[in-house]
Amino acid sequence: MPNGPTAFLRFDVEEFASLLKALPPEVEAGVAVTVDDLTRRPLTAGEMLQLVLSGRRQQIPVEEQYGSYYIVHLVSEGMERQVIGVYERSPLFPAIRQRHHRSNQP
Repeated sequence: MPNGPTAFLRFDVEEFASLLKALPPEVEAGVAVTVDDLTRRPLTAGEMLQLVLSGRRQQIPVEEQYGSYYIVHLVSEGMERQVIGVYERSPLFPAIRQRHHRSNQP
């Protein structure tokens, strides 16, 4: 993936999980990308929710890239190094974008 972060934000696990729970579990919400070999596969909201809830993390780091998509960091112990791309076509994208804009307001 090109390296072009334009913003960085953090979600509490519960907050990010609630965004995913608002979506049908079978809907494609992102694309999992294995960092080592750039293998890509679609990821449903249900699969992403399992990843969010499976770790011991307190927060979910999210990077905005070029103002047009987000990279969600959900690596858990024992997993391949991967990130999740959330693009404009994803039903999760507007919720992340809305949260991003709220966090930029004074």
